[in-house]
Amino acid sequence: MVTESLGHVGLLDFLRAEPTLDGTGNLSPYLYLAQTSLGQGKRQALVPVDERAKSLSRLIASHDPIRTKKAARQAVAQEPAVVSASVRALLTDLPGVNQMAIQIHMINGLSEICRSHSDQFPVVINGLSSLDPKGQDAINVAVSSLLTAAEGAGHTVDENIRGRFQSKLADALTGRKKDRK
Repeated sequence: MVTESLGHVGLLDFLRAEPTLDGTGNLSPYLYLAQTSLGQGKRQALVPVDERAKSLSRLIASHDPIRTKKAARQAVAQEPAVVSASVRALLTDLPGVNQMAIQIHMINGLSEICRSHSDQFPVVINGLSSLDPKGQDAINVAVSSLLTAAEGAGHTVDENIRGRFQSKLADALTGRKKDRK
């Protein structure tokens, strides 16, 4: 901590001047300031897993696609318990969201998380089975992309789930070709 503080401008010169202390002054306020100001930004409060997960899921469910992507990448970097809790929070909130753009951001966030933590694909696929796409091609494209990534990671996707999110646009954009008989 002292070596970090020596990098501050003027502190080294002050210490070299060897200030004298006669013992009559009250140094308590300076001691408090020194204890609270040194090392600021270095301390991280311990935050419960559910709080971190809820915070990340709120950021992922944002209107701003950049904020969503950043939060998803932060979620990816967390420990597995936080990742799992974030996925659960997103899947719980997803059906209740009325704005399609936010739903798509949430699905894309889930996709980003699953690409790095492939053990989350089955949980997400199961959670998406309760989502009603309402014929929205944008949701179909986002979910189809996630399902294709899951298959690429070696997970099996139930055809009933894939069929719910099937559309010509989604098939064209995700590169998945339908078997023709």
